[in-house]
Amino acid sequence: KFTTDDTSYQTFNAYTDYSKSLGKHNIKLLLGYNYETKSYRWFNAERENLISNDLAGLGQAYGEKYNGSGQHSWATMGYFARINYNYDERYLLELNGRYDGSSKFPKSSRFGFFPSVSAGWQIAQEKFMESTRNWLDGLKIRASYGVIGNQNVNPYTFTPTMSVSNKSTSWIIDNTYVTSISSLPALVSQNFTWEKVGTVNVGLDINLFNNRLNGVFEWYQRNTNGMLAPGVQLPAVVGASAPYQNTADMRTRGWELSLNWRDQIGKVGYRLGFNLSDYKSKITKYDDNATTKLLSSFYPGQVMGEIWGYIADGYYSVDDFEDTSSWKLKEGITSINGYNVRPGDVKFKNLRDDESSTNVITSGDNTFDNPGDRKVIGNTTPRYQYGINLGANYAGFDLNVILQGTGKRDYWISNVLTFPMNGDNFIPLFDGLSDYWMPKDPDNGDWTAVNPNAKYPRLYGNRGNSGSNLRQSDKYLSDASYLRIKNITLSYNLPKKWLSQIFLSQMKAFVSVENVATFTSLPSGIDPERIEWNYPAFRTVSFGINFTL
Repeated sequence: KFTTDDTSYQTFNAYTDYSKSLGKHNIKLLLGYNYETKSYRWFNAERENLISNDLAGLGQAYGEKYNGSGQHSWATMGYFARINYNYDERYLLELNGRYDGSSKFPKSSRFGFFPSVSAGWQIAQEKFMESTRNWLDGLKIRASYGVIGNQNVNPYTFTPTMSVSNKSTSWIIDNTYVTSISSLPALVSQNFTWEKVGTVNVGLDINLFNNRLNGVFEWYQRNTNGMLAPGVQLPAVVGASAPYQNTADMRTRGWELSLNWRDQIGKVGYRLGFNLSDYKSKITKYDDNATTKLLSSFYPGQVMGEIWGYIADGYYSVDDFEDTSSWKLKEGITSINGYNVRPGDVKFKNLRDDESSTNVITSGDNTFDNPGDRKVIGNTTPRYQYGINLGANYAGFDLNVILQGTGKRDYWISNVLTFPMNGDNFIPLFDGLSDYWMPKDPDNGDWTAVNPNAKYPRLYGNRGNSGSNLRQSDKYLSDASYLRIKNITLSYNLPKKWLSQIFLSQMKAFVSVENVATFTSLPSGIDPERIEWNYPAFRTVSFGINFTL
């Protein structure tokens, strides 16, 4: 088999600017043009019945021949302009505008206009702040509003396409596969266009104590209007899914804070830096699911990252059953729809009843209005993300330490690292998974628990009842917060009086360690940054010498 592909990307930018100062008035203008295009194409050829595995090549086979090819391309074009104005470096104003077009949208809705405006006030430069200048070096309030466009969709979403193949059918005529159309054209919309992302931002910049302490605080709200998603649900008789349209809106609110301190004690210089941020996104509109509010899709009012699950209520005990022969639950004990529970199975709280499922754990209609006995038990959005930078220098030595982490995050992880023998009868039992519920002597009718507060439910042959016991619930929801020592670097700058003898102006030796340590409650092997069980984040040690002639 032979495969080849290539990508061509071209861009052209042209702009001109002009600036003018009239006393305390300062003006700057900028005009520009931007063009981008990207093309991708591929080709493959293959032939069956290779004569020799040591001589791979299309000419070394005598069987049926197959080949295929494909390509796609897109282009964008836009004009942009900017006006900057400031008065006496105290009052700042900036106006921006872009007029962009994309080939990914129908011709009738290909272009969009995206404006923005920002303003700032240097309060520390005002005369009434003169008394603070011995400790206040800078104080600026700023605000902005801007709209940008998003065109991250397939280049041919508005074009109905069909796939042709000679391998998608079992029909053979004259020892050759019949070429067929393997799919019907989908419904498409001819009026969708750019997603428009509008952001309001308010910020405060402050500099104190001869610029030793610097701080920045920002609050923002981002409204994504016209998100591209499947449109209003169509009747089943149509026989096709709804085409992509600008059908959903989302609102994101968040804030960011950073503080940095830099000073010196004698000959020792040191620096401390800290940043913290948080945000939350919410769907404010989604036409396709506005009525039913299915939990499996976007729905109005949904907080992005929601985890719906059941609330665990301990384990079933032998006292919950009338006897050990029929295993009938006593009156008032909650049962689980579709499962014959036994002692050691996880019991769940009954959050709501309806006429057909009184005192029975169900998933309801899988909608916001009827989620059964589920509720929001967590959220996958990383909250309170932070970073810490520590540093010190003395006599040419410089030490820098970078830490990062997430203060709050929930995640549902279901694999062999989190549940005993999950998914297979012949998986080894990993470390930390042996604390499962066990009865004293079930063969002689004693179903009293040896360890009633075990972490995991009882084990069944052939994984019986695992669909109920290991269902998404708060009992086994993972805490994905973490702290990672991301980097430690130690360097030494050789004194210049030494370097002058060997005709060098600068020489620095360094040693650096990446991913020094990670502190998290996730099972060992799962990376808290990527939330996956794969190749770990390698600890890398590097060292070297940089010199300048």
